[in-house]
Amino acid sequence: MKLEAYRNKSRIILAIDFIGDNLSKRLDEIIEKIAAVKIGLPMLLSKKGSLVLNMLAESGAYIIADLKLADIPKIMVETCKRVAEKTNGIIAHAFIGSQALRELQEYLNEIGIELFLVTAMTHPGAEEFINRHFEEFLVVAKDLADGIVAPATFRKYIVEARKKLKTKLILSPGVGAQGASLGLALESGADFEIIGRAITLSEDPVEEIEKINSIHKKIIEKT
Repeated sequence: MKLEAYRNKSRIILAIDFIGDNLSKRLDEIIEKIAAVKIGLPMLLSKKGSLVLNMLAESGAYIIADLKLADIPKIMVETCKRVAEKTNGIIAHAFIGSQALRELQEYLNEIGIELFLVTAMTHPGAEEFINRHFEEFLVVAKDLADGIVAPATFRKYIVEARKKLKTKLILSPGVGAQGASLGLALESGADFEIIGRAITLSEDPVEEIEKINSIHKKIIEKT
């Protein structure tokens, strides 16, 4: 299934860059309460990486490999092949340009994996270079991507993306540990909030997810 199909289940995409015992012991229960999992390079490259990826795949979760690809087409395709059997979505950078991304998109389309493009980043330093080209990246994404990644820490980008991209999916990181409040991205027009440490490092991740789902539900009901 495509990520859009999970919108009614939850608006949480759980970012797993680090995994504690509280999370790993209750992973099956957690998967039932979220829309998707975004697994990052710290986790993929760790000793537990393959184990966690296998566990997620067996659970039937929608899995996004957060590879933040930014290379020539051949290298990006070869990288994707390493995780293709166990993932549903891939994240790449929009700044590498349409030609390289089109080749990547064609490969992902063939194997049924969705492409999400980073159009702006969450940290303050991103305003120095990458975020300045946000509108140009939206043009690329409108043509080639299934959705974009736009930061909750810079609300203006989500608002602008929703105007320009109409119904394309907007995935928004920066919620929780990076400072954006829960629900802000949804209120601004995002489809999903990418949340990591607020859940993964919680003493009771299931309880935290239920609390966030409740906040999201109230926001959705108002819109």
